[in-house]
Amino acid sequence: MKNALIAAACLAPLFLMSAPAIAGRNDTSVNTGQCFVEPNLIQGIRMTTCRGTMAGIRNQTTDGDRAANFFKYDSGSLLFSMWANGQFYSCTAPSSLNETWTTVINANAWFNITFDRAAGLCYFLVAGSGSSLKNASAL
Repeated sequence: MKNALIAAACLAPLFLMSAPAIAGRNDTSVNTGQCFVEPNLIQGIRMTTCRGTMAGIRNQTTDGDRAANFFKYDSGSLLFSMWANGQFYSCTAPSSLNETWTTVINANAWFNITFDRAAGLCYFLVAGSGSSLKNASAL
């Protein structure tokens, strides 16, 4: 099981970054934050993905309650939460995501997190940055 998780974590960025557009998912407004159910099972689980940028989520005007948070507690616990379109999403992450988690918190960058919503467990976290993804005047 551990080897399967390690392999999936290594392949996740390739899968997530190369996934085709999915019906119902608005790829043109990805930075404003969105959550959706993955169309295919991942490791036999129906996963949910949330993604966006902190500035994009904060500056969007269609959903007054939309917010995303990455928490890192003194105990070492990692927690993600997001409100989007009247739905609450959250998961706790294993310590193996600690480095990427810290990057997302410090960089205020683009994120893509995939998790088992029913179990509340985070599986994959991808972070990225670039001039098209950050709005320095809004940070």
